[in-house]
Amino acid sequence: MKLDHSFVVPIDLETAWKTLTDVERVAPCMPGATLLSVDGDTFSGEVRVKLGPIGLKYAMTASFLEQDVEIRRATIEARGKEKRGSGTAAARITLQLHPRTDNQTNAEVSIDLDITGRPAQFGRSTLSDVSAAIVTDFAARLATMLSESPDTAVSTPPGRPNTGADAPVGPVGPVQPDSAVNLTRIALVPILRRAAVPTLAVLATTTLLWRLLSRRRR
Repeated sequence: MKLDHSFVVPIDLETAWKTLTDVERVAPCMPGATLLSVDGDTFSGEVRVKLGPIGLKYAMTASFLEQDVEIRRATIEARGKEKRGSGTAAARITLQLHPRTDNQTNAEVSIDLDITGRPAQFGRSTLSDVSAAIVTDFAARLATMLSESPDTAVSTPPGRPNTGADAPVGPVGPVQPDSAVNLTRIALVPILRRAAVPTLAVLATTTLLWRLLSRRRR
């Protein structure tokens, strides 16, 4: 499945490119991920996911397939497997950066995802919501990291909080870099939102039928 997201990096294009292609620097901003090693363009780590009461841990390896500095595009291929299960995850992630007039940078993220095992039960629409929430959380953490870095100039437009994202998707609580991503909690709001309309329709129809039956009995 293909998932597309975007966020704003509160620094200029050149600095954003150097930062986002520096795996060791940005890894702590990724929810649930722990970086274990870096060897040139290849790196490995762990990703922890919580699914209800079940904790899942994936051993991941990834590598840069492309780092085109001219057009500011990077492509990463990542593969992982559950450490105590048969579930797998594979993704090709393409990052495209574009300059903004306010000395900030637009980041477009395209993810080709193939996942098996228990997380696959959510389906495409919910996984899209989950990945959007993770990207939003990553962007917020990145903005915080940049604002605390003495060698990075962070630009914030007047009247706008420095969140690093244009439009947060759903409530995502604080997640420490070494803690698990709670898929069930993140997915709950969009699931309830989608269920609300048909539920209200059923309630309205039931109420109408009950009233009609009541009138006939009279």
